[in-house]
Amino acid sequence: MGGFDRGKQPPVFDQIIGRTKWSVVNTTEDFANGLTSYYEVIVVAPAKTLSVCLSRNEQTDSSSSPFISAIEVLSLDDSMYNSTDLAKYALVTVARSTFGNQDSISVSTSEFCNKPPAKAFVTAITRSPGKKLEVQWPPVSLPTWPLSGQTHISLTPVAKCSDGPLINAGEIYQILPLGGRTHTRDVAAMEDLVRSFDNPPPDWRVTYSEDKMARVVSLHLEKNNFIGPIPKSFGKLGNIREIFLQNKDLDGSIPDALLEKKGINLQVSPGNLLSA
Repeated sequence: MGGFDRGKQPPVFDQIIGRTKWSVVNTTEDFANGLTSYYEVIVVAPAKTLSVCLSRNEQTDSSSSPFISAIEVLSLDDSMYNSTDLAKYALVTVARSTFGNQDSISVSTSEFCNKPPAKAFVTAITRSPGKKLEVQWPPVSLPTWPLSGQTHISLTPVAKCSDGPLINAGEIYQILPLGGRTHTRDVAAMEDLVRSFDNPPPDWRVTYSEDKMARVVSLHLEKNNFIGPIPKSFGKLGNIREIFLQNKDLDGSIPDALLEKKGINLQVSPGNLLSA
């Protein structure tokens, strides 16, 4: 970690879903503590695909680049987290744990309205009828626990209840308000642009508008080792205002849709192979 890009240390960077900053990834701190960097979020895909972006921030060392080693996508039943409007919010996992011994209890979840996973009900901590159940979560203080101190859970049975209290598992989520989205045409144009280059860099500078449906307004391709043509779909960036193409290894023609735009700042270095 930290050597894949010849950087001096594991990087710190942002991870973004759509246009919403999900969290800061600090692989520098995790690596120093002997930990892996693992993040989990529950979010509804607005279409057939979901955009996940890794972006530099003010803490990213100039010698390092954001990276991702693996991504896993799981489908959840619509009813599982139905108390949250997932059209407006995402749920960021803070903590998750099961309680009790492996053979302590078995519960069927087929009649549960929100259809939780049966695996969460294999174990439990229980008390006799009429007894209060108190749990410290986690049972001992942990340096990596995301909350301030241990969480105290107290379950008190109601009067005349024939069964004792129990707890199978627990989850804690942070509610993350979702921001806007990038215009579909701009997303398609940027994806086509990346595919058109033989060696696209790991990151580049793109500026978006602050609208609910964001548009690409500035694109910097200078100081990158791009090789290849600019695709015609690049002209679909309808709100682009600045494009910097100071690179000598770009070739082909600049799309007419870009050349015909009014008020656009198009900077091209004299040494490249682009033509109007």
